[in-house]
Amino acid sequence: MRKTLGLLCAAALMLPIGVITAGSAGAATVTQCSAAAGTATFTPPVAKGPTAATQGPKRSSKLSSSGTVSGCAGGGVKSGKTKFVQTSKPTPGNCYTLLNPKASSPGTLGTLTITWNTGKVSTAKGFKIKQTAATTATTTGKITSGQFAGKTIKGTVSFAPKKGDCVNSDLSQVSYTNKKGTKFVIG
Repeated sequence: MRKTLGLLCAAALMLPIGVITAGSAGAATVTQCSAAAGTATFTPPVAKGPTAATQGPKRSSKLSSSGTVSGCAGGGVKSGKTKFVQTSKPTPGNCYTLLNPKASSPGTLGTLTITWNTGKVSTAKGFKIKQTAATTATTTGKITSGQFAGKTIKGTVSFAPKKGDCVNSDLSQVSYTNKKGTKFVIG
């Protein structure tokens, strides 16, 4: 579940689910986007129960997300549409395990696709979303094909369920944005 939820946020850009910063200290930034936002979906929904006493059954929920990046500068792009699909096997979990992520969790792997305003596409297979706090996840990966191939992306996103989800009802979706004060960066 943590693997599935790790990046709840969907996602993943979930992808730019997040905030993404230059890969290594020596890498030059190719493009930065000031905003990232979208929706991440869990299939089947994550079982409700925010406490150990009220937690529901553990389910193996797959993560997917779609969103946008905008306010981009550099690399000849201004905005893009993002899509993330989980490819790793989900770890069973519920809302309780989601709200209490373990540092040892391996994260969620999948494919991130960004379709830029220019019509060009960036694809990152093996893109990783790792939940680091109840409503925060880091994202990291290498663009494996298309625009910016070989460049690294990584960052942080914040996500939030709809009011009442995980308490009154199962969690099927969360909205996400890049973490305040961060940018989506490819370098």
